Amino acid sequence: MKPLPGNSPLMGSFVEALFKEGNANVQPGPIPPMDKPAWDLVLAQEQRQRHHAPGTPPAFDPASAEWAFQRLYGISQLVVCREMGTDAVHDILTQPCPAPISPSTHWSVDLALRFLPDAGRLAMRMSPGDPLNQALCEFAAGWPLSSVGMGELESLNLAGIMSHPSLRQVYIDRVIEKADTTRLNDLEVREAVRAAIGAHPELAPGLSQWLAQS
Repeated sequence: MKPLPGNSPLMGSFVEALFKEGNANVQPGPIPPMDKPAWDLVLAQEQRQRHHAPGTPPAFDPASAEWAFQRLYGISQLVVCREMGTDAVHDILTQPCPAPISPSTHWSVDLALRFLPDAGRLAMRMSPGDPLNQALCEFAAGWPLSSVGMGELESLNLAGIMSHPSLRQVYIDRVIEKADTTRLNDLEVREAVRAAIGAHPELAPGLSQWLAQS
């Protein structure tokens, strides 16, 4: 993550750097609105992910996606601009999503919030004792599809994910890919991962060992 020079097309540059390089380029100040370059990139990415997703993903909700990209921009500011205080942390991380939590919401916010684990690791590495880290974990717990790989999170609500066949498979695949054993505490997830690994434990040795011991 790094500041952008002045007069940059803020959100468009932010989204482009995320999708192309996995970097979050931000600058201090108010969180910018979504601009046309940003929307063009987001809609194209959503179509790519929809094409490769198992089954039929939920409908795309633009309002939820916009909220998520603005939250991620603000989170990136908090990580990079360490002078921002607790009031900024509260303002950025407690603004509610504009849509009720549903499969569509999880699918739409994941376009941005799947970068949450990277932001969390960077925040922890830069300042382990910062209150931002706990605030990020509390925020991430509300979005379990996107926060796989962040370690132990409290009060995960998987209902909007596990009830939808496509999202359920995306979630299980992500748990396996990131070898996130913390997600195996849920019985339904544990059995779905066990079934997915099947007779090939060598494909996920860490998870397989955990399952064998459990």
